Amino acid sequence: MVNKKEQRLIGLYRQQLIFYRELYAVVKLQHQLCLEVGFKEESSLNAFNRLTQKRQKQMDLIEEVKKKIENNGSSLQEELKVQEISEKIKMLINEILTLDLQVKDIFKKHLNLLQQKIDELQTERKLLKKYYKIPQQKEGYFIDSSK
Repeated sequence: MVNKKEQRLIGLYRQQLIFYRELYAVVKLQHQLCLEVGFKEESSLNAFNRLTQKRQKQMDLIEEVKKKIENNGSSLQEELKVQEISEKIKMLINEILTLDLQVKDIFKKHLNLLQQKIDELQTERKLLKKYYKIPQQKEGYFIDSSK
């Protein structure tokens, strides 16, 4: 009976490792997209959003497996030979975090550039309003069309 539990727990850890590898692949694609495109076109934003949705699905699958692992007996985890798989998972998580930080920095850079452009446009708009005012009519005429 313990043998079945051990095998099932090891299988769940292997499944979790597979999901983390797939998640890493998605994060890597997001990172490459950020570096190559720069989000100047709507299609690149759509591609990034699709990758984000795929990433969320992978994270949900990982959470499901984590819950199954917790339900199968966390006391067995320490006794089993899952250390190697756990180390691989930890390495993947660290690589994912590193890529996420780089993507975050790229987003901040593009956001700052966008904010600068917005500020420039607002300044130009204010200047245009000041220098090219529509003159107000000083003398008014009222035409009564009923007579």
